[in-house]
Amino acid sequence: MKSSRKCRSLNLGSGRLGIALTLASTLVSAGCAGKATLRSTSADGGGSGPADDETGVTAGSPSPGGGGGGVAGAGAGPGAGDELGRGGAAGLAGASSGAGDAGSGAGGTGGGVAVPDSASLVGDLSSEALPIGTPVIDPDNGYASLSTGTVVMSGFVSSYEGGSGSTISLTCTASSFCASGTVGASSTYSSWAGAGFSVNQAKSGASGTTGTLALVGSDLTVSYSNPGASQLELQLYAADGASFWCYYLPASTTATSKTIPLASMNTACWDEETGQAFASGTAITSVQLMVPGAASTPTPFNFCFLGLTVQ
Repeated sequence: MKSSRKCRSLNLGSGRLGIALTLASTLVSAGCAGKATLRSTSADGGGSGPADDETGVTAGSPSPGGGGGGVAGAGAGPGAGDELGRGGAAGLAGASSGAGDAGSGAGGTGGGVAVPDSASLVGDLSSEALPIGTPVIDPDNGYASLSTGTVVMSGFVSSYEGGSGSTISLTCTASSFCASGTVGASSTYSSWAGAGFSVNQAKSGASGTTGTLALVGSDLTVSYSNPGASQLELQLYAADGASFWCYYLPASTTATSKTIPLASMNTACWDEETGQAFASGTAITSVQLMVPGAASTPTPFNFCFLGLTVQ
């Protein structure tokens, strides 16, 4: 099927188990074509130093008067890669004289603010180099990096659908991805559509190797919007590729955030009495938003993923 803005879509097998098995083997090839480089900026530090009003002990003789130099410029943010920007050097002090002069030193140049090229975001990126909770996505190829506050997740964004009549269109921006379409009706509830991203995937073309990532914490907070007002599940896929934990997100047609205890993520969120709760430290392969189908009528949907943090 056609996809939007070159973000590729996947067509999976039937049944919820089919989703898990196919995601485990197929997400490594998800992505888009092309590459975009984000620019860096810098800021100047403080200006000239203040005047010193101390006068000389004897008229005309030098004194320790003279203004201080400009203050060092403060680092304005992270520099390239994962290094923090360095502050500029302090300005020179004003000359000493009978009456103190204003310091003439200019403020130092602040460290550069840089959003690293997504090619540098794999494996060695500290959480300090990314905005917490908001994904940084190459909109041309769908490669995303997200600092959750505890770990950095990196991998390609992809979409998928299953069941007769199901369609999906995926779009990526620099800080979100959105999916829209229709989930076909299925009397056996074997239809769905969704989108998400791998959490530990190397960026080596569209076939980057997918790994696992241990998710440690007590809660997670997901930011999303669901203007289509369909049922929407947050899903964490397991390392074995045959199981996942899910949670039904509250309906919200505008951007919102929901904090979820990790223990409330369940392998059978539609029947929590039979499912198993997620345990902190469990390894996962991907994060997904999924729309389940209804028994007798098609389900239109339109949702966006805006961010994720782990506490």
